[in-house]
Amino acid sequence: MYALIKMLSDRVPTASVLVNAALSAIVPWIVYTINRALHRYGDPAWKRGEQTGEKRNEQGTE
Repeated sequence: MYALIKMLSDRVPTASVLVNAALSAIVPWIVYTINRALHRYGDPAWKRGEQTGEKRNEQGTE
């Protein structure tokens, strides 16, 4: 039993590896969230229409 526990404990990643793995997911998500908020509040109205897929000139009329 001790040998099994010793073998499993040798395979568990260190704390720094676990922290870095978590940060590799959290940091891009935070950047994405901040970027989305900045675009929501900072983009002009004509650009917000393009983001939602609306086209200003769908039928060829102006």
